Amino acid sequence: MLLAKDIRDRERGGRTEIGVVEGDEEEASQDLMKVLESELGERLQELNPAISDEAVEQQQRTSISLYRVSDSEGKMQVTEEARRPLVQEMLNSDDCYILDHGGMKIYVWKGKGATKVEKQTAMSKALEFMKMQGYPYSTNIETAHDGSESAMFKQLFQKWTVRDQTVGLGKTYTVGQIGKEDPVARMHSSCRVWDTI
Repeated sequence: MLLAKDIRDRERGGRTEIGVVEGDEEEASQDLMKVLESELGERLQELNPAISDEAVEQQQRTSISLYRVSDSEGKMQVTEEARRPLVQEMLNSDDCYILDHGGMKIYVWKGKGATKVEKQTAMSKALEFMKMQGYPYSTNIETAHDGSESAMFKQLFQKWTVRDQTVGLGKTYTVGQIGKEDPVARMHSSCRVWDTI
């Protein structure tokens, strides 16, 4: 709606009207439908019924696949490693991986110990994979480097731990609980030195 208002105000100088046809309520907006049909032509076929967002999200959550890109056998190969559920230990730092998030997004993970050839080839293999699966060219491909993965990448795994990361809020200390008090140090702090001339 904001885009329509912006076009009306900036490009048409406010001289146009905005009409809204709500989802399945085309019959309630006969005048607007006549305008649309005069500009776009009559609808050639009926639209398929809508699929709920929850059903689409559930399908995308369950269709996650992990593929290894490796030249460990002397030839560059892409092999399927696992399907959901994924765990962090499946990622070997000596290789690269393609993670398919149900066609919604493809991640290319590059391990620290992967060869230069593996790292360079991983992206081209991801593009080939995308074409082979029949995904649209607009499919988002993101590169994730070992140790600097995005939160979106990490959440696709059951458990993800970061080295040296604290768990929870940590331990708190209050005065008198940090260590034992040294009575000699306390005695010295209370002594006063008088200088006489």
